[in-house]
Amino acid sequence: MPIRTRRLSTASLIVLAAITGACADASPTGVAVPKQPAHSVSIAATAWTASGPGTVTVDSTGTTMNYFYFPADANLYTWDFETTADRTATVTIPWSYTGEHTGGSVVLYAVVNDAVVATLLDEPVSRFLRSGTYTFTVSAGDTYGFRFGGTSSATVVVVLSGTFTVSPPEAPVDPVTKDDCKDGGWTAFGFKNQGQCVAFVETGHDSR
Repeated sequence: MPIRTRRLSTASLIVLAAITGACADASPTGVAVPKQPAHSVSIAATAWTASGPGTVTVDSTGTTMNYFYFPADANLYTWDFETTADRTATVTIPWSYTGEHTGGSVVLYAVVNDAVVATLLDEPVSRFLRSGTYTFTVSAGDTYGFRFGGTSSATVVVVLSGTFTVSPPEAPVDPVTKDDCKDGGWTAFGFKNQGQCVAFVETGHDSR
């Protein structure tokens, strides 16, 4: 019995070639895992609390405190504005500070667990308006924030008054390379361990 052959049309050959090429380009390990959408992590915090001498108030947003005090001498007086970390992380806090310390000076410190970790201001000025950011490295349960105030002249009628405002933490971006996950870097992105961080870089799978 003779073997019959069937000639394919040019159009059919083009379609067959396209299908064959697509199969050749397919990943041999299965469907590629798409990169997940960017995921920014910011540290959560309890309400900010204020303390210090004289009249101390916190506004309804919980992010701005005011103080007003008539000191009896020219000693250094300070106020604290702090919150508590709910996780281990590196968190950047924007701040602004304005006020008047009659004939005196102004100081500002970053504080973690009641210990000064950095001096941000120490100036011999009476009236001031300053702003900036500070990056804290904290563990879950740590109390952190700012200590500020100053002195006033003892030779005139004096007053210490000021307004200190914190803004929501600046969220870190996602890790881009494995090196971003090393040396504790994974904590800044909210991962539970370095392996989770590396897996995100390699696959885009977000396990936070």
